Amino acid sequence: MAIGAVIMALILGFGISTKLQSDRIARERDKAEEVAAFLMNLFEVSDPGEAKGNAITAREILDRGAENIREDLKDQPEVQATLMHIMGKVYTSLGLYASAAPLLEASLKTRQQTLGGEHAEVAESLNSLAELLREQGDYEQAEPLYRKALAIRLKRFGDEHPDLAANLNDLGLLLYEKGDYAAAESLLSKSVAMHRKLPNKQSKLLAVSLNNLALVMDDKGDYPAAEMLYRESMEMSRKQLGSNDPLVASNMNNLAALLHAKGNYSAAEPLYRETLALRRKLFGEQHPDVATCMNNLAALLYDKNDYAGAESLYVEALNMRRKLLGEEHPR
Repeated sequence: MAIGAVIMALILGFGISTKLQSDRIARERDKAEEVAAFLMNLFEVSDPGEAKGNAITAREILDRGAENIREDLKDQPEVQATLMHIMGKVYTSLGLYASAAPLLEASLKTRQQTLGGEHAEVAESLNSLAELLREQGDYEQAEPLYRKALAIRLKRFGDEHPDLAANLNDLGLLLYEKGDYAAAESLLSKSVAMHRKLPNKQSKLLAVSLNNLALVMDDKGDYPAAEMLYRESMEMSRKQLGSNDPLVASNMNNLAALLHAKGNYSAAEPLYRETLALRRKLFGEQHPDVATCMNNLAALLYDKNDYAGAESLYVEALNMRRKLLGEEHPR
């Protein structure tokens, strides 16, 4: 992942937090300013005068930040927790789960201690930690965290709020991955309906929920409904985010899988290959999503009787998953 991409991810996380805090009391504004100052200092490592001609990777920026957070901000626990949360989410998006876990766990603990157990930021931390556990394949540990975050958000925001809709989506995706399609469809349908009623009806979060609901319909064998949802999500994603975005890659991969299941190999294969190229561009050669796309393309080649091509990709995907996810992961 390029330095620019990781910087944008960090700034996005900070920007969302700042927007939510803009109308709060002075203490919250001070907190936002401290976060901004820390991020500015962190990015100095990529400045030519600081780097002294050495290539600086996104991972090095993150690692330096994670190390500095613990020491430099120990007297500002709320700022520290916010930054730990943001950086933990970026590590998660990079597939660096072992680095994400301690940051997200520490952020949750600090927020519970400083803000109380029912605060919106506690719910945010619970949800992000659950997301990490889901990515690691630990569904049993993830589910109660998602449900606790959902309960807090229901209590604080009522039954219509972007955070609540996102939480329903995340829990629905987990239940889908556990094979509970009926419960997943119910939650994801609620998430889609809630997003459609909110002011920003073309949001990325709606596109994510549409994509995940399509997954459920796809696995149920309702291909017409699934394809309609995939294509709506893809159109929305490209409009909002451009063509070089992980959500667009996910849309393409899932649509390719549907076409594959329908036996339309000639339409599915180029989509799989385009997805693989985009994910390599976005994430590099070693990432769980790259392995997933390799695995899917291998399955298509197998069905086309290209056993040599399939075997090569299966082996590469399997080795990558063992390296990144460990021997016990469901994938």
